[in-house]
Amino acid sequence: MNEFDALMHHLMTLETLTEQKIDAATSRDTSRLVQLLQEELDPLNYINQHLLDLATLSQAQRKIIGQHAMRWQERTQFLHDVLQTQLGYCDFVRMLMGDTRAQALNMDL
Repeated sequence: MNEFDALMHHLMTLETLTEQKIDAATSRDTSRLVQLLQEELDPLNYINQHLLDLATLSQAQRKIIGQHAMRWQERTQFLHDVLQTQLGYCDFVRMLMGDTRAQALNMDL
């Protein structure tokens, strides 16, 4: 597998995992969400270790990777918003119930 294919494989894996994380967050499946967060560590690590290899790719290949990276970033931002909404909702329900001892964590993804 050449460098472009490897980077695309890991980037597309991250895109897929992000969609699954959105689904897990909206269905409030915390165990699945944690599992998905763990599954994304290897693809993230690979991409971080090979960022400099982008310079060796053609302009067309960099453009394709850039488009996928932007789409992944947009969906990651959406996941962030979903989590903020879910956590905010949990805080609101706790407040209504009179439980002020524990506020939800600001995960800032």
